[in-house]
Amino acid sequence: MKTKIRLFALLALLGTLETVAQPLIGLQTRRHELGSILWKQPAEATFELENRGTTPLVITDVHPDCGCTAVRWTTDSIRPDAKGFVTVTYDAEMLGYFEKQVAVTTNADTEPLYLTISGEVVREKIDYSNRFPHHTGDIYYDCAEVAFDDVHSGDTPQATITLLNGSGRTYEPTLMHLPPYLTMQAVPERIRSGRTGKIILTLDSRKLHGMGLTQTSVYLSRYPGDRVSEENEIPVSALLLPPAATLTPEQLAKAPACTFDHTLIDLGRFENKKRLKGEFTLTNTGKSTLSVKSLQVYHPSLNVSLAKSKLEPGESTRLRISVVAKHLRRSKSRLRILLITNDPVNPKAILEVKTAK
Repeated sequence: MKTKIRLFALLALLGTLETVAQPLIGLQTRRHELGSILWKQPAEATFELENRGTTPLVITDVHPDCGCTAVRWTTDSIRPDAKGFVTVTYDAEMLGYFEKQVAVTTNADTEPLYLTISGEVVREKIDYSNRFPHHTGDIYYDCAEVAFDDVHSGDTPQATITLLNGSGRTYEPTLMHLPPYLTMQAVPERIRSGRTGKIILTLDSRKLHGMGLTQTSVYLSRYPGDRVSEENEIPVSALLLPPAATLTPEQLAKAPACTFDHTLIDLGRFENKKRLKGEFTLTNTGKSTLSVKSLQVYHPSLNVSLAKSKLEPGESTRLRISVVAKHLRRSKSRLRILLITNDPVNPKAILEVKTAK
């Protein structure tokens, strides 16, 4: 009887392993909005497929839904944690709006994976990059991220994103995935082709979780039924400061003071390195103990470590930093570090980090 039980348990385990040991596709987006492209000038979009499973991923076929679309893809097997690609090229032979799909067949599923490209073929393309350096498809805007800095409890600050509709259709501005502490208003509600408008974001600081940095991402909808992706992401940060201290001149003279040797560091190029490293030096130039109450980063590729969180007058410590190359694409936020201290004059310090592409 025990032998049968053991055999049954072994078979069950093998079945579980067989289920778990398989490729798994990870995608940043299933759709690329190409925006305006010139007539008879082919445009392409590349989809990255990451193998998040435990066995090799194989793309066995990629089938476009139209002869106007060409495809190429990674033909070698894609090992776990590695990436392959599917590149879709549209020939742009016909003027007007287009939306094309390709069916990707792999060994990860019995059903094909459908990827979509869309855009508009035009005779002339207008360059809006001087006024609007960022865009998703044919919707151009003036900022890559929104930052609500120096917010106190009870404040309701506003930020404005200015938009230009570069498409040939009327556009209704919408932000997807708004958290409870953010509300938006589109002015006007509809933007005609070639016209500008704006989105006004209002922050209700009473709904933030606590002091320090709160981060999220909202997504600019380009068309009805749009989905979130890296292409239409806009990072939003809110910095809630502690209540301002009311001190006498005598108390201020004896207060701690947070001072850095520099507030910007350029780490240079990655080249073949997986990460870049650097450091800042923090010194208490005040007359009493300096306490670091919060240490946060704006970007997931940043790692930081502070040797000491309490400094006596005249004492210094090192803030070590590193930037991990493979995580750089996970957010559009700038590489920044936030410290909140008990310095009554400058309770926050923001440090900037730069790397070359």
